[in-house]
Amino acid sequence: EALVMLDTAKGILEQTRTVDGFDEVVQRAEAMGWDVRSLQNVVQLYDAMLSRSEDPMPKACVGPSFYVYPSPDDDLESQRAEDSTVKRLLHSDPTNYLRALAHGPLQCLFGMYGTEYLFHRHFRDSPCRTENPADADLFFVPSYFKCIEVLNYVEHFDKDEREADRLFQQTFDYVRGAGLWFDRHDGSDHIFLFSWGR
Repeated sequence: EALVMLDTAKGILEQTRTVDGFDEVVQRAEAMGWDVRSLQNVVQLYDAMLSRSEDPMPKACVGPSFYVYPSPDDDLESQRAEDSTVKRLLHSDPTNYLRALAHGPLQCLFGMYGTEYLFHRHFRDSPCRTENPADADLFFVPSYFKCIEVLNYVEHFDKDEREADRLFQQTFDYVRGAGLWFDRHDGSDHIFLFSWGR
């Protein structure tokens, strides 16, 4: 769905750019408070994020090295783009929340909570990423706490509305069980992203 929406938005932008007097319309819209250029930039950003190759960035690392926690269930990677897999896991049992969201489904890309997806992609593709946690200065924990709140708001799979708390606990338990790394510095070198909300 996200890719279809992105293609639609790109098509609309391309069509409107060819309209006579487009620059004048943009100026009038901006005078009325519309930030048209930012809308165009957001579409370009999403396009770049979704079309980025899986190869690491070619730049050299400048700064601290960090380890990105892998998904606890790598079997889902091939199914990541399938909405039905994420939806099925979210609706089946609250213990599946981490499995459903660990790979950053495209449902998490849009809105303010899109930062959860974008930061995950940024750290995953960074030249400063290390595959060996012993070499890491910092640890990034992919986290989709706001995304799951928004998905629950729409789909009502967690009637108690404790979905973010449950996902946090599953994520925390996974990180603590993945090795000594969290306890080494009492978590002070671990990055959890809370994009907004509770």
